[in-house]
Amino acid sequence: MLTPRRNVWPPPPPASESDAERAARIEAEHEAKRVSNAIDESLALEREQRKRPSNAKILLLGQAESGKSTILKNFQLHFAPKAFQAEAEAWRPVIHLNLVRSVNFVLGLLEIRHPSTYSHDQQPTSSDSPLSGHLRRLSLSLAPLRQVEESLSNRIAGSRPPEDISEADRYDPAKASEISLRSGSGWTAFLRFRRGSTSTDRNDKAEEMQTRRILSACAADIMTLWAAPEVQQGLRDREITLQEQSGYFLDEVERICRDDYVPTSDDILRARVHTIGPEEHIINMESTTENVRSWTIYDMGGSTSQQLIWAQFFDSVHVIIFLVPVSAFNETLAENHSVNHLVRVFVLLSVHVLNRPRNFYAQFTTSTGRTLAARTMTASCATMTAPAGFGVVSFISQDGDEMDQLGFIYAKQ
Repeated sequence: MLTPRRNVWPPPPPASESDAERAARIEAEHEAKRVSNAIDESLALEREQRKRPSNAKILLLGQAESGKSTILKNFQLHFAPKAFQAEAEAWRPVIHLNLVRSVNFVLGLLEIRHPSTYSHDQQPTSSDSPLSGHLRRLSLSLAPLRQVEESLSNRIAGSRPPEDISEADRYDPAKASEISLRSGSGWTAFLRFRRGSTSTDRNDKAEEMQTRRILSACAADIMTLWAAPEVQQGLRDREITLQEQSGYFLDEVERICRDDYVPTSDDILRARVHTIGPEEHIINMESTTENVRSWTIYDMGGSTSQQLIWAQFFDSVHVIIFLVPVSAFNETLAENHSVNHLVRVFVLLSVHVLNRPRNFYAQFTTSTGRTLAARTMTASCATMTAPAGFGVVSFISQDGDEMDQLGFIYAKQ
């Protein structure tokens, strides 16, 4: 009767095995073990990758002028820098438009402060002093910029004029206006297409060169106007800080008005375009070290009329970013002057995020440009409890910085 063989691994070496055969066998076993381990690691990595989404979806929320577009551009700059730089040329007319609108805003402010200078029929009042001859000359020399503004607006909006906005938003004596574009217009791709099109290239190039020549010719007068004590005093009297709006470019006139000007990353981050309606942006990762291959970011409009469509996006995203313009703590909504900005924020938080548990994260941008982040109570940040487990963070700087911007980030648990 045969004795059953026992299954043993690894099998015992042959009794007549030589030293050379033994060395070869051990080497083969080591190689087999290495291959087996590599296969196991590959399978484990594949399982882990299947658990992680290849595409992360982010919902970008906040009131108008809360910095949503800036956050979006920072995502593009960080995760897809090559694609971000490829669009630099498309941002040049936007930056030129921001500059021109700021100049025209200043000219409009002078017209409000000195109406008798601009109207031959109106008699000066006791509070109305005539405009100095120097500023009057500057106003006349910069008059062509109104036509430049219209030309740039039409170029950016494509074949259609910029979207109509409410009368309340059309002119605000406290801020320079921004171009408003309907969501889905894809204006950056449109401008790149037009530059590569033979049918429109000649007209577009001539129009662009004409704009550059006018800006170059007006550069010295723009700088003189911006440096005028009367202009700066007028802005202070009305508590207007253009540098926090599109007026940032007024300090960079000489560089921006050069014929060979190419927007820098910082210029693009500060350029302002107001998008009406929800906008979907897909950012394909250019680095292989990231866990996800692409980001899909839904940039939602911040006006009251657009906030009704927010809810339908909540359940299909992985992260919700809610931005708050804390610098507007003493301001009211443009569409409803009886509602305070921050009060409206807390109402939105309680309505739209109720019963949706998220991980909490907050980021602050101070008036001096420092960026701070906090997850829990620290020496600089105080965390307070809000409905449904949400956090509301107030910032107190140890260095005396004023809080300029606060971001709420909520991630699914």
